[in-house]
Amino acid sequence: MKSKRYEEAERVLSGALRLYRASYGKGAEELIDPLMLRAQARAAHVGHSARSRYKRFVDDALEIVEDSRGKDSYLYASLLQEGGKIGLDDAGDRFALEYLERSYSAFTGNLAEHELERFLAGFYLGKYFFSRKQYRQAEMYLAEALDLADTSSDKDTQLELAARAFLVEVYDHLGQREKSIAQCRAIGEAVPFNMDQEPQPIFRRKPEYPRSALDTGREGYAVVEFTISDEGFAKDVQILETKGSIGFGRATEDYLQNVRFAPRFVKGKAVDTPGRKMKVSFNIAR
Repeated sequence: MKSKRYEEAERVLSGALRLYRASYGKGAEELIDPLMLRAQARAAHVGHSARSRYKRFVDDALEIVEDSRGKDSYLYASLLQEGGKIGLDDAGDRFALEYLERSYSAFTGNLAEHELERFLAGFYLGKYFFSRKQYRQAEMYLAEALDLADTSSDKDTQLELAARAFLVEVYDHLGQREKSIAQCRAIGEAVPFNMDQEPQPIFRRKPEYPRSALDTGREGYAVVEFTISDEGFAKDVQILETKGSIGFGRATEDYLQNVRFAPRFVKGKAVDTPGRKMKVSFNIAR
């Protein structure tokens, strides 16, 4: 799985499941982990015509837990959440919504005391609606998750920052500039600014490949220098070097207009940071 050899992983896991069933029985909870791994391997198997059948393995795991602990159990809700995450992140499956909504209902209902899972339930629903370009619904769930992170004493900072990064994009799409800037600044205030590291956009996008370079199979890069403004925008952009096509410079300028950065903070205040350099590569996917 870690080396992304999903076809081989499926073969290994298929054998593992046969052994587990023979050893523990068809309804044993010991089968849950290999079933969920098999679901992930099938979902991530790009190009497989039956990748959507990951749900078969998730449903088998859910059936085991339903029989052993019931639908109201923590384990059942956790598997719903994991199944939705697999469907969203690995399969790109719109039917992941069913798992995610059922998990959300559980962790905002009778299992609401589990704050991390309640945060994740809202976060993944927000991420799902973002992937479907339903930005108002995405904002509702992501903002709810962020509110929970802000009030939690044991919050995971990385999860909070992930929610803020999605909200930067959501508010940009909704045309709510000030809210987007506020999230950029919140990230900048939480994360130390490293002057020795190449700037990293808050939310990664791919630059648009110049058509002329794509048609002729040219690859290369552009090196730029710019200022990260106190609002998280790139300004005063200068192309320092291009290789492969002059169009890579123009594409990089356009790219920087559409990404956001976490601004640097000095004495508790966001400030402009000039002289930031960045290399943007253009490689044709094979």
